[in-house]
Amino acid sequence: MNVAAAIDKLQKRCIYLQGKNVSFHIHSWGAHPNHPDNPLHKHSFFEICYVFDGTGLYVEDEQIYPLQKGVFFCSRPEKLHRIHKGKNLSLFWIGFEVDLSSSTEKGVSLFKKLSETKNILIQDAEDSPASLLLTTLMKHGSTSCSTDILNSLSHSLLLSLQTLFCGTDEEEDESDISHETKGRMLVNQAQLFIRDNLNRPLSIKDVAQYLHISTRHLSRLFTHHLGVSYTAFIRQERVDAAAEMLRMTNLDIKTISEQYCFSSVHYFTRVFQEETGLTPGKYRKQASL
Repeated sequence: MNVAAAIDKLQKRCIYLQGKNVSFHIHSWGAHPNHPDNPLHKHSFFEICYVFDGTGLYVEDEQIYPLQKGVFFCSRPEKLHRIHKGKNLSLFWIGFEVDLSSSTEKGVSLFKKLSETKNILIQDAEDSPASLLLTTLMKHGSTSCSTDILNSLSHSLLLSLQTLFCGTDEEEDESDISHETKGRMLVNQAQLFIRDNLNRPLSIKDVAQYLHISTRHLSRLFTHHLGVSYTAFIRQERVDAAAEMLRMTNLDIKTISEQYCFSSVHYFTRVFQEETGLTPGKYRKQASL
């Protein structure tokens, strides 16, 4: 893994990271195999560092924190800090700030929490998700890699680092997915399952079992989200699929009706005409004109 090459690539390609809830301006990417001591100073932005190897001391607000391999530490905005007494101190760092103009209130609040945290140093973080993401980012940056991948990994790294220092409220995260959204997701799953299996009977019991919900709940979801009953949806999907076969193939009408589980040609013709206004034969003839 060529860390220097990766840092050079990140400096050129990853200076703005856009996300759904939070976006970042990147001020610096850096790595040094033998980081020198530096004077007491402060930044207007976050700077998060990771110790690849070696030892040293990090000082902030007159508090002293020992540095060693596998440590993440966070310099918060406007906090006086310094690194000193380094011995073969191999560091990675990223300096960044939140783009307030393109971030949601929720995204901004996550990093406000980071700016206020007292937990500024994480020991033994070598196997943490953030460390693994950092390693993955460095490996991608060391090789031929698209900018999209680098930006995506970089953005994920910053979110993972916020979680590493601040933790996460699982109940709060779960509540963000409303009942409405969950219902919409279930309907989408049901629609995909139905469209992939139109040549099968597809009873509402079968689909509900696939989704691990009750038939009553599934029926309510279709009415609420699609405005049609489960039965009406299945019927329309079968007719749409049959219509495509009539347009695109020379299969006879009986074969098509059987393929989409209509009990007879007569029933298929009646349903098809109710949905399209034409019999299957007239539909095929008109489509071929």
